[in-house]
Amino acid sequence: MQEIFFFEQYDAPLPQEEVRIDHIRAEPYPDGRRVRVTVAVTPFSDKPNLTLTIKDAKGDTVAEAEVLEVITLVTELTMHLSNAKAEEDYTLHAELYFETSDPQDERQSNFTAVTER
Repeated sequence: MQEIFFFEQYDAPLPQEEVRIDHIRAEPYPDGRRVRVTVAVTPFSDKPNLTLTIKDAKGDTVAEAEVLEVITLVTELTMHLSNAKAEEDYTLHAELYFETSDPQDERQSNFTAVTER
């Protein structure tokens, strides 16, 4: 069975060892409890995995997600912040890995969640 990849024709898939995270973005929702997370990766031939972690200003983990066998170049999901405060600084950390190997690429982005009044 042939696999279908959702890449532009000019984006040649890279071998596993060359796949990287292109960029990440965290966009808090107005309720201050949810965050829209976007992770873009370089074109790939083998499907990578992602570990996403959000930590508060004290370094405590407030949200985690595993995305297994990514099939598109851009992955978007909503993460829910546990114990969200009215206004707090957070850090989104993304790791890209294959199977059970150590992460081969990592990115980090800081953001502030503010609750609308």
